[in-house]
Amino acid sequence: GGRVDLLYVARRVPGSSGIAFTALDSKNLETKWEAVLGTGVLAIQPADASKSTWVVLTRSGHVFSVSAATLAAGGVIDKPVGRIEIEGEFSDTAEPLKLPDGSYIFTPAGTPNRLFVRGADAQVRPLDLLAPLQRPVALFEDGILVPATDGRIYWISPATGRPLADPFQPPLVSDKPSEWRGVGLTAKKTIIAVDSLGNLYQIEPRKDPAHLAERSGTKLPKPIRSGVVVTGNLVGGVDESNVLHVWDAEALTPISEIKLSAPASLGPVEPGGYHFVAVGDDELVC
Repeated sequence: GGRVDLLYVARRVPGSSGIAFTALDSKNLETKWEAVLGTGVLAIQPADASKSTWVVLTRSGHVFSVSAATLAAGGVIDKPVGRIEIEGEFSDTAEPLKLPDGSYIFTPAGTPNRLFVRGADAQVRPLDLLAPLQRPVALFEDGILVPATDGRIYWISPATGRPLADPFQPPLVSDKPSEWRGVGLTAKKTIIAVDSLGNLYQIEPRKDPAHLAERSGTKLPKPIRSGVVVTGNLVGGVDESNVLHVWDAEALTPISEIKLSAPASLGPVEPGGYHFVAVGDDELVC
Protein backbone atom coordinates (compact mmCIF):
# COMPACT_ATOMS: atom_id res chain seq x y z
CA GLY A 1 0.00 0.00 0.00
CA GLY A 2 3.02 2.39 -0.19
CA ARG A 3 3.44 5.17 -2.75
CA VAL A 4 5.09 4.26 -6.03
CA ASP A 5 6.77 7.00 -8.05
CA LEU A 6 8.50 4.96 -10.75
CA LEU A 7 7.84 1.69 -12.55
CA TYR A 8 10.81 -0.24 -13.89
CA VAL A 9 10.51 -2.37 -17.02
CA ALA A 10 13.17 -4.64 -18.52
CA ARG A 11 12.68 -5.89 -22.08
CA ARG A 12 14.78 -7.44 -24.80
CA VAL A 13 15.38 -5.11 -27.72
CA PRO A 14 14.03 -6.75 -30.94
CA GLY A 15 16.83 -7.85 -33.26
CA SER A 16 19.45 -7.11 -30.61
CA SER A 17 21.44 -8.78 -27.84
CA GLY A 18 20.73 -5.83 -25.55
CA ILE A 19 18.25 -5.39 -22.70
CA ALA A 20 16.40 -2.06 -22.39
CA PHE A 21 15.89 -1.02 -18.76
CA THR A 22 13.27 1.74 -18.55
CA ALA A 23 11.95 3.89 -15.71
CA LEU A 24 8.33 5.07 -16.18
CA ASP A 25 6.44 7.75 -14.25
CA SER A 26 3.77 5.84 -12.33
CA LYS A 27 1.18 8.59 -12.87
CA ASN A 28 1.29 9.08 -16.65
CA LEU A 29 3.65 6.25 -17.76
CA GLU A 30 6.01 8.71 -19.42
CA THR A 31 9.62 7.54 -19.80
CA LYS A 32 11.89 9.21 -17.26
CA TRP A 33 15.06 7.49 -18.42
CA GLU A 34 16.19 4.41 -20.28
CA ALA A 35 19.46 2.47 -20.50
CA VAL A 36 20.37 -0.29 -22.94
CA LEU A 37 22.49 -2.94 -21.27
CA GLY A 38 24.65 -5.73 -22.65
CA THR A 39 25.09 -4.54 -26.24
CA GLY A 40 28.88 -4.50 -26.05
CA VAL A 41 31.48 -2.00 -27.24
CA LEU A 42 32.23 -2.09 -30.97
CA ALA A 43 34.96 0.56 -31.25
CA ILE A 44 36.85 3.17 -29.23
CA GLN A 45 38.51 5.94 -31.22
CA PRO A 46 40.00 9.38 -30.44
CA ALA A 47 37.68 12.25 -31.35
CA ASP A 48 40.60 14.37 -32.59
CA ALA A 49 44.39 14.48 -32.80
CA SER A 50 44.77 15.62 -29.19
CA LYS A 51 43.20 12.37 -27.92
CA SER A 52 41.73 14.30 -24.99
CA THR A 53 38.27 12.92 -25.79
CA TRP A 54 37.37 9.48 -27.08
CA VAL A 55 34.30 8.31 -28.97
CA VAL A 56 32.83 4.96 -27.95
CA LEU A 57 30.43 3.14 -30.30
CA THR A 58 28.31 0.25 -29.04
CA ARG A 59 26.73 -2.56 -31.05
CA SER A 60 23.33 -0.93 -30.54
CA GLY A 61 24.58 2.18 -32.39
CA HIS A 62 24.80 4.41 -29.31
CA VAL A 63 27.68 6.89 -29.31
CA PHE A 64 29.34 7.99 -26.06
CA SER A 65 31.86 10.79 -25.60
CA VAL A 66 34.40 9.99 -22.90
CA SER A 67 37.25 12.18 -21.71
CA ALA A 68 40.72 10.70 -21.43
CA ALA A 69 40.69 11.55 -17.72
CA THR A 70 37.51 9.53 -17.20
CA LEU A 71 39.00 6.58 -19.10
CA ALA A 72 42.05 6.66 -16.83
CA ALA A 73 40.16 7.16 -13.57
CA GLY A 74 37.13 4.94 -14.25
CA GLY A 75 33.50 5.74 -13.63
CA VAL A 76 30.09 5.51 -15.26
CA ILE A 77 28.81 7.20 -18.43
CA ASP A 78 25.06 6.72 -18.38
CA LYS A 79 23.90 8.90 -21.29
CA PRO A 80 25.01 8.66 -24.95
CA VAL A 81 25.53 11.79 -27.04
CA GLY A 82 23.66 10.24 -29.95
CA ARG A 83 22.78 7.11 -31.86
CA ILE A 84 23.39 5.85 -35.38
CA GLU A 85 19.97 4.93 -36.74
CA ILE A 86 20.35 1.29 -37.71
CA GLU A 87 17.83 -1.52 -37.79
CA GLY A 88 18.89 -4.00 -35.13
CA GLU A 89 22.54 -3.67 -34.19
CA PHE A 90 26.05 -3.82 -35.58
CA SER A 91 27.63 -7.17 -36.37
CA ASP A 92 29.79 -8.84 -33.73
CA THR A 93 31.66 -10.88 -36.37
CA ALA A 94 32.56 -8.18 -38.93
CA GLU A 95 35.46 -6.13 -37.56
CA PRO A 96 35.46 -2.38 -38.29
CA LEU A 97 37.38 -1.86 -41.54
CA LYS A 98 39.93 0.97 -41.55
CA LEU A 99 40.26 2.90 -44.82
CA PRO A 100 43.47 4.59 -46.04
CA ASP A 101 42.14 8.04 -45.11
CA GLY A 102 41.63 7.01 -41.48
CA SER A 103 37.88 6.44 -41.80
CA TYR A 104 36.23 3.28 -40.51
CA ILE A 105 33.44 1.18 -42.00
CA PHE A 106 30.97 -0.42 -39.59
CA THR A 107 28.71 -3.28 -40.67
CA PRO A 108 25.18 -3.94 -39.32
CA ALA A 109 24.23 -7.51 -38.49
CA GLY A 110 22.39 -9.72 -40.95
CA THR A 111 22.26 -8.88 -44.68
CA PRO A 112 22.19 -5.06 -44.61
CA ASN A 113 21.55 -2.76 -47.56
CA ARG A 114 23.86 -0.11 -46.15
CA LEU A 115 27.06 0.29 -44.19
CA PHE A 116 28.15 3.21 -42.01
CA VAL A 117 31.36 5.20 -42.42
CA ARG A 118 32.87 7.20 -39.57
CA GLY A 119 35.22 9.84 -40.93
CA ALA A 120 38.30 11.33 -39.34
CA ASP A 121 36.06 14.23 -38.25
CA ALA A 122 34.02 11.75 -36.13
CA GLN A 123 30.94 12.27 -38.33
CA VAL A 124 29.05 9.13 -39.36
CA ARG A 125 27.35 8.76 -42.74
CA PRO A 126 25.47 5.89 -44.39
CA LEU A 127 26.91 4.08 -47.41
CA ASP A 128 24.18 2.48 -49.50
CA LEU A 129 25.04 -0.78 -51.24
CA LEU A 130 24.04 -2.01 -54.71
CA ALA A 131 22.72 -5.26 -53.21
CA PRO A 132 22.38 -6.69 -49.68
CA LEU A 133 25.66 -7.71 -48.07
CA GLN A 134 26.24 -11.44 -47.45
CA ARG A 135 29.73 -11.48 -45.93
CA PRO A 136 32.07 -8.79 -44.51
CA VAL A 137 33.55 -6.32 -46.98
CA ALA A 138 37.26 -6.22 -47.82
CA LEU A 139 39.54 -3.34 -48.79
CA PHE A 140 41.02 -3.45 -52.31
CA GLU A 141 43.00 -0.55 -53.79
CA ASP A 142 40.75 2.56 -53.73
CA GLY A 143 37.54 0.67 -53.09
CA ILE A 144 35.86 -2.06 -51.08
CA LEU A 145 34.75 -5.50 -52.22
CA VAL A 146 31.14 -6.33 -51.39
CA PRO A 147 30.07 -10.01 -51.55
CA ALA A 148 26.32 -9.70 -52.05
CA THR A 149 23.28 -11.93 -51.72
CA ASP A 150 22.62 -11.73 -55.48
CA GLY A 151 25.73 -13.87 -56.12
CA ARG A 152 27.95 -11.03 -57.30
CA ILE A 153 31.00 -9.35 -55.78
CA TYR A 154 30.87 -5.58 -56.23
CA TRP A 155 33.82 -3.20 -56.16
CA ILE A 156 32.61 0.21 -55.03
CA SER A 157 33.93 3.53 -53.81
CA PRO A 158 33.58 3.93 -50.03
CA ALA A 159 33.20 7.68 -50.59
CA THR A 160 30.25 7.58 -53.01
CA GLY A 161 29.02 3.98 -53.20
CA ARG A 162 29.43 4.04 -56.98
CA PRO A 163 30.87 0.97 -58.74
CA LEU A 164 34.52 1.11 -59.76
CA ALA A 165 34.00 -1.77 -62.24
CA ASP A 166 31.36 -4.25 -63.31
CA PRO A 167 30.88 -6.88 -60.59
CA PHE A 168 32.30 -10.39 -60.58
CA GLN A 169 29.62 -12.93 -61.51
CA PRO A 170 30.60 -16.60 -61.26
CA PRO A 171 28.96 -19.16 -63.56
CA LEU A 172 25.38 -19.87 -62.54
CA VAL A 173 24.23 -23.40 -61.75
CA SER A 174 20.42 -23.49 -61.89
CA ASP A 175 19.86 -26.38 -59.48
CA LYS A 176 22.69 -25.43 -57.09
CA PRO A 177 22.31 -21.91 -55.70
CA SER A 178 25.38 -20.74 -53.83
CA GLU A 179 26.22 -18.22 -51.14
CA TRP A 180 29.45 -16.37 -50.54
CA ARG A 181 31.48 -17.65 -47.61
CA GLY A 182 33.97 -14.79 -47.69
CA VAL A 183 36.27 -12.54 -49.68
CA GLY A 184 39.74 -11.29 -48.79
CA LEU A 185 43.20 -10.37 -50.05
CA THR A 186 46.43 -12.32 -49.85
CA ALA A 187 49.76 -10.74 -48.92
CA LYS A 188 50.35 -10.35 -52.68
CA LYS A 189 47.03 -8.44 -53.03
CA THR A 190 45.29 -11.25 -54.90
CA ILE A 191 41.51 -11.22 -54.40
CA ILE A 192 40.29 -14.55 -52.99
CA ALA A 193 36.62 -15.54 -52.79
CA VAL A 194 35.01 -18.80 -51.64
CA ASP A 195 31.39 -19.86 -52.06
CA SER A 196 29.20 -22.45 -50.32
CA LEU A 197 29.71 -24.99 -53.13
CA GLY A 198 33.44 -25.16 -52.41
CA ASN A 199 34.60 -23.01 -55.31
CA LEU A 200 37.76 -21.00 -54.58
CA TYR A 201 38.25 -18.08 -56.96
CA GLN A 202 41.21 -15.82 -57.65
CA ILE A 203 39.79 -12.56 -58.99
CA GLU A 204 41.44 -9.59 -60.70
CA PRO A 205 40.32 -6.26 -62.21
CA ARG A 206 40.43 -5.93 -65.99
CA LYS A 207 39.85 -3.07 -68.43
CA ASP A 208 37.81 -2.26 -71.56
CA PRO A 209 35.35 -2.18 -69.92
CA ALA A 210 36.42 -2.15 -66.27
CA HIS A 211 35.25 -5.35 -64.63
CA LEU A 212 36.21 -8.03 -62.10
CA ALA A 213 37.03 -11.39 -63.65
CA GLU A 214 38.27 -14.82 -62.57
CA ARG A 215 42.03 -15.22 -62.97
CA SER A 216 42.14 -18.79 -61.75
CA GLY A 217 40.38 -21.11 -59.36
CA THR A 218 39.94 -24.57 -57.91
CA LYS A 219 37.41 -26.77 -56.16
CA LEU A 220 37.75 -27.59 -52.48
CA PRO A 221 37.11 -31.22 -51.49
CA LYS A 222 33.67 -30.47 -49.98
CA PRO A 223 31.33 -27.46 -49.73
CA ILE A 224 32.30 -24.91 -47.08
CA ARG A 225 29.88 -24.45 -44.19
CA SER A 226 31.65 -21.72 -42.20
CA GLY A 227 32.93 -18.32 -43.16
CA VAL A 228 36.47 -18.19 -44.52
CA VAL A 229 39.50 -16.20 -43.47
CA VAL A 230 42.46 -15.06 -45.54
CA THR A 231 45.74 -14.25 -43.81
CA GLY A 232 49.11 -13.95 -45.49
CA ASN A 233 48.79 -16.28 -48.47
CA LEU A 234 46.59 -18.79 -46.65
CA VAL A 235 42.83 -19.28 -46.79
CA GLY A 236 40.92 -21.39 -44.28
CA GLY A 237 37.37 -22.64 -43.83
CA VAL A 238 35.35 -25.51 -42.31
CA ASP A 239 33.46 -27.87 -44.62
CA GLU A 240 30.16 -29.69 -44.13
CA SER A 241 32.00 -32.67 -42.58
CA ASN A 242 33.53 -30.45 -39.87
CA VAL A 243 36.99 -30.50 -41.43
CA LEU A 244 39.10 -27.33 -41.27
CA HIS A 245 40.85 -26.85 -44.61
CA VAL A 246 43.88 -24.58 -44.99
CA TRP A 247 45.01 -23.87 -48.56
CA ASP A 248 47.74 -21.87 -50.20
CA ALA A 249 45.61 -19.17 -51.81
CA GLU A 250 48.27 -18.24 -54.36
CA ALA A 251 49.32 -21.73 -55.49
CA LEU A 252 45.77 -23.10 -55.02
CA THR A 253 47.13 -26.18 -53.26
CA PRO A 254 46.09 -27.80 -49.95
CA ILE A 255 48.33 -27.38 -46.91
CA SER A 256 46.50 -29.12 -44.08
CA GLU A 257 43.22 -30.67 -42.96
CA ILE A 258 42.09 -30.85 -39.34
CA LYS A 259 39.10 -32.96 -38.36
CA LEU A 260 37.02 -31.14 -35.74
CA SER A 261 35.11 -32.98 -33.04
CA ALA A 262 31.94 -30.97 -33.67
CA PRO A 263 30.65 -28.15 -35.89
CA ALA A 264 32.45 -24.82 -35.53
CA SER A 265 30.65 -22.51 -33.12
CA LEU A 266 32.82 -19.52 -34.09
CA GLY A 267 35.34 -18.85 -36.80
CA PRO A 268 37.66 -19.29 -38.37
CA VAL A 269 39.10 -15.94 -37.27
CA GLU A 270 42.68 -14.74 -37.67
CA PRO A 271 44.05 -12.70 -34.77
CA GLY A 272 47.81 -12.28 -34.98
CA GLY A 273 48.12 -14.17 -38.24
CA TYR A 274 46.81 -17.48 -36.85
CA HIS A 275 43.62 -19.31 -37.76
CA PHE A 276 41.40 -20.00 -34.73
CA VAL A 277 38.18 -22.04 -34.69
CA ALA A 278 35.94 -22.49 -31.66
CA VAL A 279 34.39 -25.97 -31.53
CA GLY A 280 31.37 -26.60 -29.36
CA ASP A 281 31.49 -24.92 -25.95
CA ASP A 282 34.98 -25.76 -24.72
CA GLU A 283 37.43 -26.44 -27.54
CA LEU A 284 39.69 -24.04 -29.45
CA VAL A 285 41.66 -25.15 -32.51
CA CYS A 286 44.62 -23.10 -33.79
